[in-house]
Amino acid sequence: MITFCKKKVAGGAAILYTDGMPKRLTVTEKDLAAMAKRFRTASGKNRAQAARELGVARQAVIYAEDRPEKSFFKLRKRMIEKYSPYKVVGPVFWLEKK
Repeated sequence: MITFCKKKVAGGAAILYTDGMPKRLTVTEKDLAAMAKRFRTASGKNRAQAARELGVARQAVIYAEDRPEKSFFKLRKRMIEKYSPYKVVGPVFWLEKK
């Protein structure tokens, strides 16, 4: 049972991802962390499943999603490309439809 006090609440602006997203979108590395988590959860995969599929430790997936200040760009990029219809084109972090 999860009580209200134990729930994690994310602050900040919510980002809504739809098919109406532009073909190309400039995002920051911090946004990539939120997008990686959003797309993974939308695909129905938990962190352990995603880690197995990507061939990394579960802790790496946790850091990639929850610690935007850490440099996990390559893993975030792989997660977004695996679990969404987008590809990440860097170093300016363009998000394009595949």
